[in-house]
Amino acid sequence: MAAQGIDHGDSQALGRLMGVGGEKAGSWEPDELAGILRHQLATPLKLDLGPAGPAMGAGAMETFGDLLRRPDPPLDLLKRTKDFAKAHRDDPNSSLPDEIATVVYFAGIGAALARHGARISELDDGRLRRGLQWAIDQPWVDEQTRSLLREALGHLAPHPGKGP
Repeated sequence: MAAQGIDHGDSQALGRLMGVGGEKAGSWEPDELAGILRHQLATPLKLDLGPAGPAMGAGAMETFGDLLRRPDPPLDLLKRTKDFAKAHRDDPNSSLPDEIATVVYFAGIGAALARHGARISELDDGRLRRGLQWAIDQPWVDEQTRSLLREALGHLAPHPGKGP
């Protein structure tokens, strides 16, 4: 059963649960995924999220990378980033690889958690922990994004059975 594998750290089972691992998965090499992630992080927010109103003008925040690196990213834009990534992950016709959409999805959730202590997802701590860890474990994820994801992990309740 897939859920059993996920509970034991099976990254392929987790990928299947999150929609990564279907027909589009595996068609990209790690260096290609790294390049696509760099491109997505350099993409202007207004291209993918549309006009964002006053929040878009807050400081030098023009790209997804700018948003995720800010110490105080607007929660509204993080929610829109999460929703954007989820929509692409769920769309079989999306040109954005599932793996990239999934990392952006967890990065948006992670930024809200790390920077605001806010939950913008209905995922429970266990699923969120596994998703964040899956993204951290991808060899093609850049160190800044990986650091954000690790910081978000630190804001979750301790893993059952792993006390101080």
